[in-house]
Amino acid sequence: MQSAAAANNENESNTAATAVVRILALHGSEGNGQSFENRFSSWKTATQQREQRHPKLDLQITSIDAPVRKGKGFAWWSMPPGVRSFTADHYEFFDQSCDLVVQEYKSAAAAAAAAITPNEKHQEPSHYDLILGFSQGAILATSLLALGKIQPHPRIGYILIGGAWPNPFTKELETLNLAKQSLGVNGGNTDFTKERCRVLIVVGDRDQINPPEQSLRVQQALQDGGCDVTTIHFDGGHVVPSCSTNSGDDDSNDDTVRRVLDWIAAGL
Repeated sequence: MQSAAAANNENESNTAATAVVRILALHGSEGNGQSFENRFSSWKTATQQREQRHPKLDLQITSIDAPVRKGKGFAWWSMPPGVRSFTADHYEFFDQSCDLVVQEYKSAAAAAAAAITPNEKHQEPSHYDLILGFSQGAILATSLLALGKIQPHPRIGYILIGGAWPNPFTKELETLNLAKQSLGVNGGNTDFTKERCRVLIVVGDRDQINPPEQSLRVQQALQDGGCDVTTIHFDGGHVVPSCSTNSGDDDSNDDTVRRVLDWIAAGL
């Protein structure tokens, strides 16, 4: 018969620890930070229901408002009527959005560095483990990646949901080379040959806003540029997939969320 102590030890070994994952989430056009954060409530519930062999994830999501007023929300840039992000020659207010996101990323890392104790000085001060973007937010994240604005890359990587080709930065994305990418924000060159840059692209096969082929073009360019790219397709439209805990949602897709959470956990 197994002793109570042995049984307790076995239970502890079979129970995965909870890993904190800090996410900077970039909403889509006409969205806002608070409502976008709320979109992930079912993800948070799902991670607590994961099987014991998988680590539970404490998803700590921060989403900031884009700087441009649009409709009832905000946008990361503006364009003439009828022009799409994947056809535009220019994103008005892009520089402001770029500065806003880079500053948030840097300030969070600085706050994390300040909190490191003398016994933890060997740790890298990176507050955000993951950058996630949806729609225009995904296009913004792709643009910043192509331009080398987010450095160092978040340790888990980037998730791009319902994104599209950032047309004004076609040259930068098509010639992306992470091994030689210049670090413009600090005025120097950095060798990224030893740095991993993971990207997860989530594609709704019925997306009529940003057609799936747009995401697939981004996938190919990022792969060619040296990123470790994974793509997940799901039977849905231009939405952030959610779990059935949000009963009645048209975007409910438990399997897609499970695969996204598995990808996040694999990057820990």
